[in-house]
Amino acid sequence: MIRNRIIHTCRHALQIGALLLFALIFSGASLAQSQGGYMSISAGEGTLSYYVSASAYGASWNEFSFTPYGGSRTYIDAYLNCSGSGGSCNQWSGWNGTSNVSSNTLTLQVGNCTIYFGGEPFNYPYGGAGSECTAPATSATGYIQPKYVVLSVRYAPPGSASYVNYGTSVTNGASSSISQSFNASGALSISVTGGVSIPGILNASETGSIAATNTQEQDSSSSIAILKSTSVTYTLSGPPHDGLDHSYDQVVVWLNPAINLTVSPSGSVQQSGYAYDLSDPCYCMDTIALPVRQLVNPSLITDQNTLAILARTWAPNLADGSSPGLTPADLLSIAAADPYSSASYNPTPKPDPDYDGSVCTTDGRFCLSNNQNIGYSPYASTNYTQSSSQTDTVGMGATDTRQVAFGYDYSVGGSFIANLTVALKMSTTLTWTNKWTSLTNSMTGQTSTAYIVGPTDGIYSGPTEFCIYTDNVYGTYMFLPCN
Repeated sequence: MIRNRIIHTCRHALQIGALLLFALIFSGASLAQSQGGYMSISAGEGTLSYYVSASAYGASWNEFSFTPYGGSRTYIDAYLNCSGSGGSCNQWSGWNGTSNVSSNTLTLQVGNCTIYFGGEPFNYPYGGAGSECTAPATSATGYIQPKYVVLSVRYAPPGSASYVNYGTSVTNGASSSISQSFNASGALSISVTGGVSIPGILNASETGSIAATNTQEQDSSSSIAILKSTSVTYTLSGPPHDGLDHSYDQVVVWLNPAINLTVSPSGSVQQSGYAYDLSDPCYCMDTIALPVRQLVNPSLITDQNTLAILARTWAPNLADGSSPGLTPADLLSIAAADPYSSASYNPTPKPDPDYDGSVCTTDGRFCLSNNQNIGYSPYASTNYTQSSSQTDTVGMGATDTRQVAFGYDYSVGGSFIANLTVALKMSTTLTWTNKWTSLTNSMTGQTSTAYIVGPTDGIYSGPTEFCIYTDNVYGTYMFLPCN
């Protein structure tokens, strides 16, 4: 905050006005006769004007107004009186617009300036003012850098030789919102046009680089969908043994996200989309798919390259001063994106109460798709095509929420940080919610494939038929025993 203190001694106009008034008072006029006039003095970032009347028995100042340089006049409900004799004031009274005053100084708040007005009419200077002005608060734009963003959950199919393929016709993803991070309801607005690329930034400036793996699109008034690009394909294999094992599910994590925000002094926030930070040595939108088994037990992460990626040593420290690398607590929070990361999770399918034939789990996270059930007979191998469909109403309420720490881009200024601190519920943490995206219903008919190979060990005794459910948050397929 910039403070300027300007103390004015009323040379020029004040001195001239004072001399004229003294001349009227002391040049043959009766000392009991009131004399006065209008005065204007420089104060703060403008001109303070007022009317003064004086006699041998005292003086009064009123009709105050303030005119900022280049602006319009504001009238101030204030006055100051003094009474006395022999050319001095012995008793003071006044009103500064909010409360009574009993001294020789009025304190006036005008815009971003505090003006101190006072003085005795029979002593030089004839009235005067000092001021303290702060720089006007304005909206500020900058980037914050969350530690990570969960982009997707991919569910392993049954069988060591099986796999699921999400090809170039698929654009699944989640709608991401940070709206719950802010104090005021409705504080966040979104300014992103449909189907735009995610840009790369360096020192808070776009470089022309764009992400090859994902796009972004406004999904609601407070959320942005981050979607898989049609230019990429990804495949997830089953566990290294027969049957179904959700510890081999994968959570896809974005490690160099940046959020462009414009924040007002009052706490309103406009989000202009996501970007990725090119300070990351991968020089790309840095994403990694981590198995649930490693997320819940980080000691299983032994690959040095993976450990280096998760350390994020290129990133600035977080807003709370801690290092930017992902901690075991972060990995557990990421694992929770997959409900099966909890050993106690046991989804219960239930027919939708609207009797439309749909079946969803009681928590609303998964709904049965319209796809053919998958047979899992010994030694059998089958190709399946899975087609997306409209999301049931129950599934539209599915969410995945977590707290995510963040840091500031090196380029942000103090006003941006000050404004954002006012806006946030927690000054160093975002409340991040991934949820069903309304764009899902426009993706109806997009197809993915599954190649399922039955058990081969000759001793498998588990389920032999799996139903295909859709994850209502991330749009991927989950396999659940039909019986």
